[in-house]
Formats: sequence, C-alpha cells, structure tokens
Amino acid sequence: MTESVSERALSAVKTKLQGILVASGYRTNAGASVFRSTKSIQTTDLPALVLWDLGETAADADGNSRSMSIALSIGIDAHIAADQADTGLMLEQIKADVKKAVLSFANPALRDSDGTIGPIRYTGCKIGPRAEGDSTEWVSLDFVVTYKEGYGDPYTNKA
Repeated sequence: MTESVSERALSAVKTKLQGILVASGYRTNAGASVFRSTKSIQTTDLPALVLWDLGETAADADGNSRSMSIALSIGIDAHIAADQADTGLMLEQIKADVKKAVLSFANPALRDSDGTIGPIRYTGCKIGPRAEGDSTEWVSLDFVVTYKEGYGDPYTNKA
C-alpha cells in the first residue's frame, strides 16, 4: 500500500462513480465525467461529478492507542445542464444514481484492491440553484467513511 487510507477511500468512491452509465443500468451517464476537487465544469462535460475531501475528524487520538478512529467526510457535487425543461427530474435522477453507486455493495464496508477500508454512510444533500449566467445546476451529496488508522501512520488501516 502506497496511498494513505483516506486517499484509498476517495479513490474507491471515484471508481464507484465512474460506473454511473446508462449502459450499466443507471439513469444518467455522469460516470463519464468524474473529477477531483475542481470548481470549473465545462458544458461539454455534463452531466459531471466532482469529488471533494471535506475533511476528517479523529477520535481516540491521544497517543495511548496504536490506532485512532477517523471519520472522513466526502462531498460529491453532481452537475447537470440547466437548460432542460426537466431540470428537477434530472437532479433527482443524478442524486439517486450517486447514492446507488456509492452505497451499493458497500455494506458492511467500502473496499478496494487492498481490502476493507471501512463503513460508508450517506448523511444528506443540498440542491444548488442556478446562479444568473450559470449553465449548470447541481446537487451536493455528503457521505462519511469511518476507519481505524494507525496512530501516526495514515497509511495503515487497522480494520
């Protein structure tokens, strides 16, 4: 393992998002345009998903243990073209696609090729109204991945 546990979690979620294609049984093709931490989306990329590391919190991080509990917050902004007559429906479809992709097969835990990372849960969403002059509307979904990280060793998962 050369990546930190948090990077493994983000990469595993990105891989799941890239599977969002109509040919795979989803309602949108948002998986064709998945980005990490970018604020600029081109209309040619729509629909598009942007994955964000929203930060983490630690528990049991007092140095008296060989591990600490980490809760990594992940945000996914799902963008659609705002010039559609059915924008509301499209926002609901892309929101459902993201939830299905991220949470399917995640119970009881998110996994990657190195093994189990930890449980992932959906914590909510908010809809972003189109600002004057913008060409997209969006829904932002929030998830939390929890795992045990080696104390002082963010590369070791103590699952």
